[in-house]
Order: sequence, then structure tokens, then C-alpha cells
Amino acid sequence: MKPPLLLKSVLDFCFICLVFIYSVTLISGILMIFTDPGIPFEINGRAVEELTPATIVFLIGSLLISGVFVYVVFLLRKLVRSFFKNVFFTRLQISLFNLIGQLIIISSVAETLLDFLANLILENELKVELNFGNSYDSFFFKLAIGLFFIYLAKLFDNARKLREESELTV
Repeated sequence: MKPPLLLKSVLDFCFICLVFIYSVTLISGILMIFTDPGIPFEINGRAVEELTPATIVFLIGSLLISGVFVYVVFLLRKLVRSFFKNVFFTRLQISLFNLIGQLIIISSVAETLLDFLANLILENELKVELNFGNSYDSFFFKLAIGLFFIYLAKLFDNARKLREESELTV
């Protein structure tokens, strides 16, 4: 089977760009927390003028969720690179599929929870926004992708067990 070179190249490019952007964002976020420059910035689409303990918590939460996304792309790169060895259904691939799915689900739920708490604390509004739109950023689409990766992990695990059984019978 031919290795997925285009997928590897796209993931490598995305990962390099994400690491650069995340590093700049992380450094500027840390500087903003410790120096309080008085420059307005956005947290979850809301303009914030001054740093309060609540806004600092939401800023750190947003940075952590972004870090999880960068880590998911790193794990995807690792998974795709494991396919280049032409060895399939390994424990590494199964655990990577499972971990990627779990992290996608956790970050989607955390992002929705952070948005809910930001609405409640920063704007004194009790609302949850779950979009059914035609966007890849939809909560339900991300949830489905996470569940799909977990399902792929189970498929790979079943295939690994079947391969081991067939090797024992020969």
C-alpha cells in the first residue's frame, strides 16, 4: 500500500504553522497576564478591556484548549507516520486513534463549557450556543469526529485480534 504522502505533508505544514501561532499567542497571553498592558483583547469572541481574575481564568482556559488542538495535530502526524512502516493494526495506532478521539471530545466539551461560563460570568447571561450550521467548527461535528476516531480504534483493535488469531492457526 502506498503511504499517504500528501496527508503527511499537509499535517506537517499545519503543525509547523500551529506551533508558531500557538507559541506567539502563548507568549503574548502570558505577557498580558503579568503586565496588564490595558490593550483591549478578545476572549471567546468577547471584547475585554481589563484583566480580572475571571478573565485571566478564561484566557488560560482558551490557551489550554488551543494547546490541546495543537497536540491533536501532533498525534495525527505521529499516527500517519506510523502507516509509512506498512505495519497496520499495532497497539500504537490503536492507542493513538483512541487518544485523538478522546481529546477531540474533551476539547469540544471544554470549549462549550468555557463559552457557557464566559456568558454567565462576563456578560451575566445564561445561554449555551450549539450550532447546527454547515461549519466544520460545529460542536456536533467535532463530537462526531471524536467518536469516529474512537470507533476506528475499536476497529483496529478487532482487526489486530483477528490477525493474531489467524497467525496462530497457520
